[in-house]
Amino acid sequence: MTPTMEQQRMRQWPYWLAQCAFWGGYAALNMVFITLYMPFQPIYLIINLMLSALLFGSTHGLRFLYRRYGQQWPMLRTVLHLVWLLPVTAISVQLGLRLLIVAVLTLIPSWQQDLAPQVSGALIGYTINTLIMLVLWTVLYLFISESRRRRHAELAYWQSQTALRETELHFLRSQINSHFLFNALNNLRALIREDPELSRQRLTQLSSLLRAILQVDNAKLVSVDEEVSIVRGYLDLERLQFEQRLQVQWHIDDQALNAKLPPLLLQTLVENAVRHGIARRANGGAIVIHIDRRPELYVRIENPLPEHEVASDGQGIGLKNTRQRLQHLYGERAKLNMHIEQQQMHTELEIPQ
Repeated sequence: MTPTMEQQRMRQWPYWLAQCAFWGGYAALNMVFITLYMPFQPIYLIINLMLSALLFGSTHGLRFLYRRYGQQWPMLRTVLHLVWLLPVTAISVQLGLRLLIVAVLTLIPSWQQDLAPQVSGALIGYTINTLIMLVLWTVLYLFISESRRRRHAELAYWQSQTALRETELHFLRSQINSHFLFNALNNLRALIREDPELSRQRLTQLSSLLRAILQVDNAKLVSVDEEVSIVRGYLDLERLQFEQRLQVQWHIDDQALNAKLPPLLLQTLVENAVRHGIARRANGGAIVIHIDRRPELYVRIENPLPEHEVASDGQGIGLKNTRQRLQHLYGERAKLNMHIEQQQMHTELEIPQ
């Protein structure tokens, strides 16, 4: 969200307050030290105010340069530029002050006699003093800026982690399909009488699938071999419902078995193919699963289009959460695309390794 002008102004006021306090305090201290060594004269107050104004403006300019360029640079590069920029700024401030003093004395010549020689001279000494103040201001500003940057980075990190956990929660909810569980349990109940041994195998597969769903951790990657085992179990359970209407063809490159991907990612895509393809056809059909290593992990899932219905646009909860997971884990490096080709829905996934 782009901040409004009012929000931007609210963010700026601590800086302006700090600037006024820093250089106002510097002017006040200067006046205290001057009056300790010489009688007070109006010209001294004018000079101090002009010097503080010049330092105020010059440091604001340094801040602009830092925000414009320095924030994108490594700290070492910024420091190397400051090595020459700060002395140049100090000299410029003192030269500018000399010009302003000349202008004031031109307007009010009587003040010339009140100006002590040490105030009008000693350019090198005053330049060094100015440089010291500029270095002090720069160190304080960089320290505060870096602290704020780190704090914002940490806040962004935790916000990202919170978003990731919310995505995991949505993903978990989408994975526990109530219709699938209801059908699987009903089918297992019927199968117990017909084939107790097979029913035990399918019950073990259902248990493994639910355990994988409940223990999903986006921070952990699993091998293709592990994921394929989960998907095979899921498809065996679906066959209890669809029987011969569900056919599966696997084409797996052996080199891809050790590749890594987020847990249950493949299962989500296969379940989507079953829900929006096989389940919506009277005669079912075949799901074709290709898994290759090229060198990224490449997965293509093909399923027939539903009969008399518009094909899914890939915006369902499961696929939406899958895209969010990929975005959190890989950014723009991972790809998930869907397209129709020869009356088949093609879902293609690429994950960097």
